[in-house]
This record gives sequence, structure tokens and C-alpha cells, in this order.
Amino acid sequence: MSAFAEDYACTKFANVVLKEGDSLEHVDIVVGSGRPLVGRLLSPEGIPVTDAVLRAAYNVTLAYTDTDGFFEVTLEPFATAFISAYSPLYGSATFSEVPVGTAEIVELTMPGMAVLGGRVTWRDGTPAEGMRVRLQGGFLHWDYLDDGSRTRGALAEDLSYTTVVDDRGQYEIRKIDVGQFYFKVAVEDDGGDEYAEDELGF
Repeated sequence: MSAFAEDYACTKFANVVLKEGDSLEHVDIVVGSGRPLVGRLLSPEGIPVTDAVLRAAYNVTLAYTDTDGFFEVTLEPFATAFISAYSPLYGSATFSEVPVGTAEIVELTMPGMAVLGGRVTWRDGTPAEGMRVRLQGGFLHWDYLDDGSRTRGALAEDLSYTTVVDDRGQYEIRKIDVGQFYFKVAVEDDGGDEYAEDELGF
């Protein structure tokens, strides 16, 4: 079970063991007072990001940026926090060691988008025109410990980008979210059958 309350620490959990026929009462969860975080989210060019949603531990939605890029949330009472932000225009980013409970406004800057490109040929050196190149990755779910530190968990959802190889064998994938994790580049036909792949690693 989990509990969330506005202006209190983002989430508290209680382990509840249920067996068939059980009827439990007084399953109480104490929500802490938390610490405030006031910040501003900026684009790589320093422009306020006005369409972002911010999340912290356990993937709880904390806040949305306003028309000037400002946001205000209440977090667990630790000195720092890990915050993830998503904007349809600027993609995703994860910010580590964000100070919590300070009197100053914390500025967070979104990273720029990435580009992946290269050339695909058959064994005889001719361009593999019309084949598709797929970049495979996903959003990495972080597991949080009691002291607020995090450990890497499993991929929470798939994420992929595709493009088509041109008549010179060239391909290019633009506007890749650098806040995600990518582990494979694959070459496939229209039916999805893979002809080659290369592992990237986390």
C-alpha cells in the first residue's frame, strides 16, 4: 500500500500481507512532513520549459512547470533527490543530487537531443537501400533505498526509433531523447525480421 498527500513527503509505503479470508483494520500509514524544493526548468538554450511534468521516486507525478518554467514540490526529508522531467518539446532528462530544502531556487537545464547516423551495406559493399534501422531502448526504472539513494532497476517500458536506409546506404535518426537508455541498434526488413544488430550496453 502507498499513500500520497499534497505538501507532505511524496510517498510512504506499508507492507501488508493478505491471506484468503482476512479482514484487516487499522492499517495505518504515517506520512512525513517532507522538505520543499522550488525550482525552474530550462531548455538547453536557457528558455523556460513550460510543458514539463516532473517525477521523483516510485514514479509519482509531483508537479508541472508553469508559464515561466517554475515548479514547487515537497519531497522526502533527504538532503538531495533524483528528479526526472519530461517535455514533449525537449524530451526526457534525469537530474541527480538535486538539493532539497534550500532557500534558493534550483535551476535544472534539460540536455539537448542526440543524433545517431551511419551506413548499412550488404556483404558485397552495395547499399542496403530500403532496409530499416531501429534504435531500441527504454525508460529505466530506478529502485530507491530507505536513505534516498537509488539502484538501477529494470526497463519500465520500451522505446524505439526507426528510419529507412537511403540509396547510398546512409541512415540518420534525429531528436533522440538523451535521458533514456539504449541497448541495441538493429537492421530489419519491412516484416520486422532482423538481418544484423549491434549491442550498445547501458
